[in-house]
Amino acid sequence: MGFFSLKQVCSVCGCECGLNRFQIKDKEWCCPRCFKEAGFNASTLIRTMSAEDIRNAIDRKKMDVEKLSSFIITKEVGSYLKVDERKKQWYVPDGLFGKAKKPRIYSYDDVIDYELLEDGGSIIKGGLGRAVVGGALLGGIGAIVGGATGTRKSKQTCTSLKVKITLNDM
Repeated sequence: MGFFSLKQVCSVCGCECGLNRFQIKDKEWCCPRCFKEAGFNASTLIRTMSAEDIRNAIDRKKMDVEKLSSFIITKEVGSYLKVDERKKQWYVPDGLFGKAKKPRIYSYDDVIDYELLEDGGSIIKGGLGRAVVGGALLGGIGAIVGGATGTRKSKQTCTSLKVKITLNDM
């Protein structure tokens, strides 16, 4: 069957999908419903994923919705980061004005590495242990910035300050 065949079956859910479909690994297909349910967007590299990868993404999204209902925000950084220190979890809001529609909730254990970037250059970087993540994300960020600025020349203004977090997640 060629690309323009209307009788293609979604490898994830088994439903028939017409021309509105996405090609995945091993020349299989994914229907738009499964694509949306997994939380994918136009920048998702779906051609490298198998049907099992997409099923896992859908299951993870469902679990995150359940986690969000019991998530209690103990600390937050504006509308950019929400933290539950009791469960050692955090998420970045995905809706307008800091609202959580269907965010991906991460555990402190998911953090592999962090880097503080000022105007595109790295100020400080390093790995984090489980117990240190919560303090480093919020409470200790002032100590990290303070310790890093003492060892370099100071500038009058900072136009961009970012925290890059590397996770053990695809």
